[in-house]
Formats: sequence, structure tokens, C-alpha cells
Amino acid sequence: MVEIYEPETDSWINGVPMNIARRGLGAGLVNGEIFAIGGYVPAGNATAIVESYDTGLGVRVKSISPWRPNFPNPQVGGVDGGDRITIVGSRFPPDAKVTIDEKPLTQMKVTEGMITGYTPAGRAGEQSVMVSSSMLDVPVRAGKFIYISPTDMVLTGINPTQGQLKGGETGKITGSGFLEGLKVEIGNIETANIFVTPNIVTFTIPPGTRGKVNVLVKNPDGTSKVLDKAYTYVGPPNIKDVDKSFIPLTGYVRGGFLKITGTGFIPTPTVRFGLAVAQEVNFISSDELEVRQPKLFDVGPLDIIVSNPDGQRDIFPDGVTSLAPLKIKIIEPTSGGLSGGTKIKIECELTVEFARKVFPSGFVDGVEVFVGEAEATDVTVLSSHIITAITPANNSGPKDLFVVNPDGSEGRLDDAFLYNPLPLITLVRPDNGKLDGGTRIEIMGSGFLPGATVQIGAGTSFSTASAV
Repeated sequence: MVEIYEPETDSWINGVPMNIARRGLGAGLVNGEIFAIGGYVPAGNATAIVESYDTGLGVRVKSISPWRPNFPNPQVGGVDGGDRITIVGSRFPPDAKVTIDEKPLTQMKVTEGMITGYTPAGRAGEQSVMVSSSMLDVPVRAGKFIYISPTDMVLTGINPTQGQLKGGETGKITGSGFLEGLKVEIGNIETANIFVTPNIVTFTIPPGTRGKVNVLVKNPDGTSKVLDKAYTYVGPPNIKDVDKSFIPLTGYVRGGFLKITGTGFIPTPTVRFGLAVAQEVNFISSDELEVRQPKLFDVGPLDIIVSNPDGQRDIFPDGVTSLAPLKIKIIEPTSGGLSGGTKIKIECELTVEFARKVFPSGFVDGVEVFVGEAEATDVTVLSSHIITAITPANNSGPKDLFVVNPDGSEGRLDDAFLYNPLPLITLVRPDNGKLDGGTRIEIMGSGFLPGATVQIGAGTSFSTASAV
């Protein structure tokens, strides 16, 4: 209850009761009003409530307001001071002063309804916040401020280490020494939705600008740590060039891969050629990708689309043009010597069917021929479907045949040309005979071909030999 002293009658009268019963509160008289500040509620818990009593209006309740959302009440801060504190009430005297543990706030500002300032350096633990004025008979207690000693903080990492410019992803910082009420900044931008445990902090990554930025963690006691350039804001990919302008419809590109250059690529992107998705994409760097071309669905220009796993993408309009393949029909002859020099004739089909469509096909001037990995010479175009060439030297065994037009269309015939091995003699019997000849001999070995000749010494060559 509230009792009011009436000087004229020298008596006490009952006033309007306080909103909350308390004990151990501070009281003061300001401009004819009684202020009851702080104290303890019946449960024994300290409170920072400020009540001002007015005989005409009754009791009004005010309270100390945290200087930022979700800040603990009573407020906490570092022993080095410098934390902003706000006390909200009404009819504060212009000369009001606030002290914490008998030390005044710095940069203090007073209005009728608010006092703000920065905490002085103090002792660790709970300290009283007092309001004084020349209009108050005694200082009144406005609550508590808890000074916290600096805590050693260790940052071990952040995950993820990169993300898109718009932010919005959940970030996690691991380490130790984290305190409730800490702040996290990514590139000088404060994060939201912070959840703190002693060893893990989670938060929502804010929007940012392209590039690497620092990650700052600051405890409410003033201690802070920085992960230098630990987070990268990645903008959308930007395709600048593709190293092949024309690609075959069948999906085979000689050399295996296309190279896409640009900026903003991140690991595990998706690459499309029109509607076709590349099945193999190698991330070389943020500026380069290697892509094995998929089988396509139609001839003509195709957009190339690179999509990063974060959903950002870029479109390179008409990046490549797909061409109808060559279909090699026949090669003659199908074998030759290791030293090359064999003249071959290659024929192709005039049309080729692909995906239930028929496309024209044929050789053009400038066509190249490869036997295995070696390029043939003296390529001559006899007609749109017949060419000749001279085989290059090669090692023994079957080789694939490749024919590539200047526009990038190509054909392939597997194991089309056999490089014959050199003949190897392992046994001759008998190994002697008459000087005037006439002895029938057998030669054992490998690599003998029909039409082979046998020469003994510098004498006569025998063309009637057969392969053994």
C-alpha cells in the first residue's frame, strides 16, 4: 500500500496501492512525486521496476529497457566498460546523474523519459545502478548491472565457407568461450537469429557483396575474435567463352572435353546444352570448367547453361552449334605397315539418322583424318562421300578411324585399320641344304602375311612362301 503525508493536517492518508508489492526498494521525491525503484518481489527475485506515484493519477509502472533486443535483464557488459545502457521512466530531472558502483556513466544524455549513456569500467559481478539529482533527497536505485570478466574465446571454423549474395543460409561457427548475447558479423554486417552454446553458434547469414570477408564474433563482455577472410560471397556464374563453337550431335567430342571459361563457378555445378544435361563436369577453378558433352536432341545453335549448387545460374545464348555426324561406311584397305604410307580410301553415308530424324552428311574441303591418335597426310576429297589419305606411322594393332570436318562434325569407325606387326622368325628347318638349291624349307614364327616373300642371303627371293 501507499501512504501519503499531509503536512497541513500532520497526518497520513491512504493512496492508490503500488502495482507490485516489493521490499528493499529505493524511494525518492521528485517534483512532488514519490518514486519507488527496484527492490524485491515476494518470491525474492530482484526487479528493475520503477514506479512513480501521483496522488491524482495513481501509480504508473516504468522499467529499465535493454539497449538492444533480447539483451539480458539485468544488463551485462565487460569490465572495461563502454556498453550502452538505457533507463526509461518519466519526468527525469534535467540534472539527473546515473552511476554504476558509484562511477558515472559517460556521454550521458537525459530527457524527461529516458537516460542513456555508456558504462564506466567496473568490478566483476553485480553492481547497483543509482539515479541521483539535486532534486532528490537521496539517490534511488534503478536496478543492477553485471560486469563480466573477459573470457578467452577460440574460433575453429565456419560452415559453410561460401554462399550466394542474397544470404539467408544458416551458418555455424565452432570454437569455445561463447557467451549468451554475443554478436556475429559477416563482412561488417550483423547476423540474425543467433543461437549460442558454449562451443557452437548458429545464425542466419546476411546479404553481402561478391568476395571474401572477415567473420567477427563478439561476446557481451567485449572480447572478440576474427576469422580472417573466412567466408566468401559468391555471385552468379558468368560464362565468357566455350572453346568449341561446333559440336557433333552424337555427343562425342574429339579430345574428350569442352572447356567453359568465366567467373563465379563453384564445385559441383550443373551444365546443360539446351535440354541435354552433361553427365560429367570437372570443376577446375572458379574460372574454368571441363565438360564432357552429352548426346544432343537436334542440330542447330544451343544455349549453354551453368547452374551453381546454390541455385544461381548463367545462360550463354547460342553457345555452341550441334552438327549432324558423319557416318563412315567403309575403309580400303583395312591394314598396312607400321611405317605408314598406305593409301586408304574412306567412304561415308550421304545421310545419317539420329533420334528418328534424318540429317545430311558428307565430307567437305579441309577435312582431317586420324588413324588412332596420329593424323593422316595427303587427304584428298574426291566427292562429298569419298576421300583418300596416306596413313601415318603407328604401333602395331587395330586403330580407330576419325574423320573431322572443319565445322566440327565428325565420324568414327572403331578398330577400322590394322597396323601389321613386323615378321618374327623363330625356327628354320632344315637349317642347311645343297649349294645348287632345291631344298624345301619351313620357317616358323609370327607376323607372316599372305604375299610375303622369303630371301636367303643375297640370293633369290621366293614369292611362293605362305604364312606359317
